[in-house]
Amino acid sequence: MLIRKIEEVDYQDVYQLVKYELGYQNLEFNKFCWRLDQMLQDTNYQIYVAIIDYRVVGIIGLMLIEGKIMRIIALAVEHRYQGQKIGSSLIAYSEQYALSKQVSAITVNSGLERRRAHEFYKKNDYYKKGYSFIKKCE
Repeated sequence: MLIRKIEEVDYQDVYQLVKYELGYQNLEFNKFCWRLDQMLQDTNYQIYVAIIDYRVVGIIGLMLIEGKIMRIIALAVEHRYQGQKIGSSLIAYSEQYALSKQVSAITVNSGLERRRAHEFYKKNDYYKKGYSFIKKCE
């Protein structure tokens, strides 16, 4: 397995991961590509992909906050590759990046219904610190 920065050639595979593994069913490809381009122009964002047999099978998106905190904004592994330590490898790669940037903590939000994800983060030494609240503006 190879982990590297995302390239434009990866966009279609990454789109499929985000759409189907993270559940963004209504995501439009053109808007997704535009957003990736915007993020990659901003040095506070990093996106890495895991490659097996020349295919993207995993992705992790990171955002630096004031240069001190790093947030995992997306983490997905293709369903048939889950359980093979790809997600843990992406986390470890991101942690090395965080150390190189002298980040003091890494944070991640995960939906209440995503119990498997919660167990995954616990296995990777992340702990629950609190709750996240949201109010829709209508």
